[in-house]
Amino acid sequence: MAKQPSENKDTPNVNILKMQQELEEIAKDVLAMEGKGFFAKLGLGRKTREVTPATGTDILEIAFLRGDKEINKLVSQLSGDPKNQAIRMQLVGRALQMEGRPQLEAARALLIHSCLPFYWGEVTGPAVQMLLKTFKLYLERILQIHKEKMMAIQSNVLKGVNLSGIEVNEDDMEDSGVGNRAGMMMEIKICEGLLEKISEASVTLQNKMGVSLSKYELDLALGKGGGGGMFGSEGSDINVEQVQGIVTTKIMHSIDMIKLIPMMNSAGLSLAEKMKEIEDKIPYPWVMIGRLNQQMVRYHIMRMEAGDDQARPFVAPAFNAAVVAYRRSMKTVSQSMPKKQDLPALAEFANLTYYGYINRQIMRLDKEGLKKLLQAGKDAADAAMTVDESYAPMQARLLRACNSMGMGLSEGETQE
Repeated sequence: MAKQPSENKDTPNVNILKMQQELEEIAKDVLAMEGKGFFAKLGLGRKTREVTPATGTDILEIAFLRGDKEINKLVSQLSGDPKNQAIRMQLVGRALQMEGRPQLEAARALLIHSCLPFYWGEVTGPAVQMLLKTFKLYLERILQIHKEKMMAIQSNVLKGVNLSGIEVNEDDMEDSGVGNRAGMMMEIKICEGLLEKISEASVTLQNKMGVSLSKYELDLALGKGGGGGMFGSEGSDINVEQVQGIVTTKIMHSIDMIKLIPMMNSAGLSLAEKMKEIEDKIPYPWVMIGRLNQQMVRYHIMRMEAGDDQARPFVAPAFNAAVVAYRRSMKTVSQSMPKKQDLPALAEFANLTYYGYINRQIMRLDKEGLKKLLQAGKDAADAAMTVDESYAPMQARLLRACNSMGMGLSEGETQE
């Protein structure tokens, strides 16, 4: 069995995959509450009420929020309807109004709440915007704490660290849980890398603010809707294929909005799996899985570049998962007679193979395996070229890569 990705114990605040596992467990708790009564959701009847992000009761453990009437009202509403994304976003928004720069623990709690609804299929542009805002807030708080601490100890490890605008008050310095300088430096670099991802995601979001997806729509497309018919009451004139096509498109846009945020990887993969359930004879579910795994490759490489050698063993498995997904997408397209809608699968697979070639050492690709991969990529590029000649540069790059491996190919040629 493949070793599961893990992260460095010296970087506890940015161990994003651990946060992802936490989100998965909380989401399971929320979904398990379906059908339970209000008081059961609150945990009343037990000796002590359960404090959990599932119902928002954890927010009342944060001192500056505990006494606010609006916060208490929203927590009460959320406890009765834990899946309600709108209430959860109002709760986060109210907390941010009260404290623009909360302490690290509070910032993390608000980030968890911003992430949760995506894990059962609730996606909207404004919700993604809130997620990016709380994630940025959390990362900036980590940076602030570390830079204050490092400035206070006046260490030579400050070289290359931007300390502009940092005010130091040792009496008010918050503990980040990182006890060594190397860990602080790693967290600073990882935070800076993740902030770049947030900036990229914000650009993507600008054109997708109107996108929305709900669990209700997912259930509808999967045939889990209520009423006498599959998609509503008996006699409904809803076109099943049309509904499924609309939901499939919504899923694709939703994944593209969240794919750059590492702790959203599992939520994205879950959505892609639902795409496969809706329609398994199109390339797009596999393309989305490939995109998500490519982002995990980049996440692990980013950690390596920040000095985290423990991330190295997880790059190749993530890359292999992306290759497998794109190879599956290739089985749903005709490379001899490709169509315009096949271009994402063809072009992205071709680009992935070239990326593997450029990073072949870290991907642990042996010569024969790499040659087979490049051949498959070149075949995909050749097919894409028959539809759109703008892919000529990509085809040329792959041809050069193939020939650098001694394959001796020309355009459109396949090695026997």
